[in-house]
Amino acid sequence: MRKHNSLFNQVCTFINVRPIGTVFTNDELYSSVDENPSAWKRREKDLNYTTRFYRYWLMKAGVLEKFGKKTWKIVAHVPDHVESHHVWGRKRRIPYQLWHISHENKINKPSDEEITIFKIIDKHVEPVNIFKTQVGALLSTGSYFEDEMDAWYFLSIGTGVAVESLKDTWKKTQDFANEIVEMDKSHLEQEENEIIERLSGLLLTIGIKSNFPKTIYQFISGKLFAKKVSENTICNNDNFENESLKRLLQLEAGHKLPWTILAEDILESIEMDTYYDLPMIDSSEYRIKNEVTKTSEVKIDKSFITIDDIRGREVYYFRHKEWYKGKVATFNISATVGENPTYGTVKLEGDDASSWIKYSDLLFSKEEVIAQFTQTLNSL
Repeated sequence: MRKHNSLFNQVCTFINVRPIGTVFTNDELYSSVDENPSAWKRREKDLNYTTRFYRYWLMKAGVLEKFGKKTWKIVAHVPDHVESHHVWGRKRRIPYQLWHISHENKINKPSDEEITIFKIIDKHVEPVNIFKTQVGALLSTGSYFEDEMDAWYFLSIGTGVAVESLKDTWKKTQDFANEIVEMDKSHLEQEENEIIERLSGLLLTIGIKSNFPKTIYQFISGKLFAKKVSENTICNNDNFENESLKRLLQLEAGHKLPWTILAEDILESIEMDTYYDLPMIDSSEYRIKNEVTKTSEVKIDKSFITIDDIRGREVYYFRHKEWYKGKVATFNISATVGENPTYGTVKLEGDDASSWIKYSDLLFSKEEVIAQFTQTLNSL
């Protein structure tokens, strides 16, 4: 039984008091519940985060359907015994099976106090799990059997159809149902592709100048950017940068929430002009049509914020009282709203993953090393 004052119960009540088939908007749902405005929600300007999280998983559970932009249709009510962890899972829960509206009136794997028997249901036989104390009463009805084959033979006698024909018909019915499930999966994949397409067209783009650039994606200071790089740029394809926007979102979301919720959150924030804290410009203005942008034209309010790609550059650095020489393997960019991006930290080839050097500690020529050494000597 759900806790009366819990947020999940408020969301379920909002759904259950409305007739099946009702269409509602995000704002109607948000205004009807009382979500705790925690500090991080206020900081991220996302006061409806948990409500949206529950709404997504109730859609996955077959209670809601996407009806239109920011609108949803009620297709089922939530039973009283369903709690929040039933629809989105619980740590160390084995098997990790989530509740779905289709599970109602079905009994899952039996416990130590239960037993599996077989029931004749509409020209086929299905296993059901019951308490051991119910066995005698159910077997006496003539519709339940301890042995599966006994149930099939009894059904065969009653219908005049051979057992193998009954089983074959039931198998074809199950195969057809599985095909419907696969079609649903295909529809879900199509929706996911549409989310990626919409998001990729709205992301703010940074990167180096190139006539034929390729795009990779990065999270910088918690914000998602598209980045234009040269064709021969090697991408790490990790949770820092990735050529696949979907994979980057999956890595960023981790096990905390589905990547689609993260993507929809970003989409909503961008569409509301709050994600980058800057007015959004139509994505068509961001495209480069076989032109090289001049450095003097690059400003913070333009679609492309350029910064040189220093990967592969030879550098010199002072560590442990000695000078060293190396090559840049990858680097971080520090980006702040209202300012041009700058280099953050740099990792050199051959260094372990945890070894990062401040960009300001690097020198890019022997002349710079000599000049710094001379300055140090002159100061003695």
